[in-house]
Amino acid sequence: MFTRLLSIVLPIAFAAGSAYAQDSLGIQGLQASLSYGMADDGQTVGSGQVKLDVDITQVHGLQLDLGLIDGGKALTGQLGAHLYMRPVQNQKYGFFASISDMDGEAIQYLSVGGEGRIGLSDQLALDLHLGIGGTTGMGGTSANQWDYVFAGGGLLFAKSDATTLEARVDIAEFDELTFRAIGVDSSLRVSHRLNASNFAVFGEARHSALYGTDAQSPITTFQIGVTMDLGRSSQTLMDRPFETPNPFEQLVQRGIVMSF
Repeated sequence: MFTRLLSIVLPIAFAAGSAYAQDSLGIQGLQASLSYGMADDGQTVGSGQVKLDVDITQVHGLQLDLGLIDGGKALTGQLGAHLYMRPVQNQKYGFFASISDMDGEAIQYLSVGGEGRIGLSDQLALDLHLGIGGTTGMGGTSANQWDYVFAGGGLLFAKSDATTLEARVDIAEFDELTFRAIGVDSSLRVSHRLNASNFAVFGEARHSALYGTDAQSPITTFQIGVTMDLGRSSQTLMDRPFETPNPFEQLVQRGIVMSF
């Protein structure tokens, strides 16, 4: 799995890096990351992501995401886009959309919503997002269609020029004929930049829980990874790319979606 992630993410990152060198394309930042870890139920997990930040005007930007996520029971590809405004240095907000496709399953799911980031100080920023989503129905029947609403937030804290902490919580409600639950995903990530280079290493702990009628035991996952940043994506907390919400991920990791 990890080799597959490398073979997909690295060529894209290098190609994007070449484009970044050409100012006329409007690309102002690039972030590429790889991670690998294990859940407490014994599943190995991993992900590879590439994020491009493009200036459209002086105050408008477009962030494009490409990701490959291995949740243990399924491999999921994800495409995302964020169209945002940054009228002042300590505020940026806009809309996002993402579509994900599960490998080997006739299941695709789409999420859309609004998001924003507020810089509370030079060392602290607050993220917020709210959205809706659902399966596209390709290859499915009315009995296994899913829809959901979700909201979440996060705090980014720059402990120093090299070390950053990120704490995030996401809540999603699933209300189907055959499944009713509220999913809560919380995570804590610590990143450390290597000798003022473009590379950083990180460790992340994630806790995924399901409450309600169809509650299940929580899953705790630990991952380590490496991130490469080019351009402004590594300069300040406000310059860092948005995270793409993925409220459906823990249902995929648990195999719940495939069982209906």
